Amino acid sequence: MRLFERKGGLESLVDVLRSMAQTLRELTRDFPTWSLPEGEVGEVIGQAQAVRELSQSLTAVLAREADARGLGADEGLSRVDWLRLQAGAGLAGHGSGGGLDGPGAAAVTRVGAAMNEPRWAALAARVAASEIPVGHAAAIIRFHDDVVRIADPEHLDAIIASMVEASDVLTAR
Repeated sequence: MRLFERKGGLESLVDVLRSMAQTLRELTRDFPTWSLPEGEVGEVIGQAQAVRELSQSLTAVLAREADARGLGADEGLSRVDWLRLQAGAGLAGHGSGGGLDGPGAAAVTRVGAAMNEPRWAALAARVAASEIPVGHAAAIIRFHDDVVRIADPEHLDAIIASMVEASDVLTAR
C-alpha cells in the first residue's frame, strides 16, 4: 500500500505530512545520536538534507497549485507573502522562528508559477520528480527572464533545454 493510501480511501496529505513532521521532531529531540556508529553520522546528515530538498520540491509543487488557483489574491497578498504566511502557520507552536525566508519563498513561488507554463514543462517534471533542486530551477528561470529580451529565441531555448537537462550536475554558479 502506498504512503498516502489507507484502508478505505486516501489519507489526507496534511495528515501524512503532519505525521512525518512529528516523527522528525521526535527523532531530533529523542533519538540517542550518541549511539550512532561513526560511519552512520555522515549518512544520517546526508539523509536529513535529502529530506530538506524533497520538502522544497513538494513546496514548489504546492506553490504551483496555489498559483494556478490564485490563492491569496482575494486577501491582497502577493504569491510570496501568501506562501510565507502558510509556511509559518505550519510551524506555529513548534519553536521555530518562521517558515521560508524572503529569497527562499521567492525562489519557490517563481518555480511554482513557472511550472504552470507550458514552456517550462520539462523543468516542472524534473522538479516534481525531485531531480532538480528548487534553487537550481529558480536560477534557470531567472537566467531566462534576464536575457529573454536580448537573446535569439532559438538559441535561448537550446541553452535553457541544456541547462534543464544537465541541472542535476551543474552547480548554482
